[in-house]
Amino acid sequence: MSFSWQYPLYLLPNDPGYASLVDTNDGAPVQSLIVCTAPQLAIELMAQFSILGSPRALRSPREFRWLLESVKAPVTHVVFDPQPTDDAVNAQWRAAVTELLTDYLPTDNSPWDYPVFAIGQTSGFACIEAAPDEPSAMRAIGLFTSTSSAEAYLHDAGQEGDLLELTDLDATVTFLSALQADVAAVALDPRVIDGRHTAECCLGIDVLLSKYLVRST
Repeated sequence: MSFSWQYPLYLLPNDPGYASLVDTNDGAPVQSLIVCTAPQLAIELMAQFSILGSPRALRSPREFRWLLESVKAPVTHVVFDPQPTDDAVNAQWRAAVTELLTDYLPTDNSPWDYPVFAIGQTSGFACIEAAPDEPSAMRAIGLFTSTSSAEAYLHDAGQEGDLLELTDLDATVTFLSALQADVAAVALDPRVIDGRHTAECCLGIDVLLSKYLVRST
């Protein structure tokens, strides 16, 4: 059986970690981390177990992977949307932590969290360029880590444009590969300061595609 989900996912806080369930119906006890696909499901379980606080949201595959990589024995599995009774977990799906890490959550070495945003304009995409007097002029496409930073850039630059959302590594690789002949780098969250378009972090597209925007095996 397979199972699919959308982000965010939700965990039940249970100091010092997160709530889990133990299932003994298959013989040896199996302890599983509880993951809910909707906040209301998490809130209902917290009420059932008299857990105080608020659900913790996992907003991306990367956050989910980081969490699972920190899971220690005796927790070895994950149960999605359980409806526990005295003698049964009644989960929508149960999977081993190792299975999720291997088959569902490949390592993503992107230097940012998704989604990221580019700005589409009449002439292409919003880019910044090195000043003419700098020794190595280059064009860098702007990628923004939030819609607010992209909108602030457009406002400060006195420009218009439409946001293109890049939702994951594969979409970003396809996008940057298509631009590689015309754009040398990515400017992360560029800004306009005293009329000059600048960014604290610029990364070469060739380096990104060869070292960071790759799936680890």
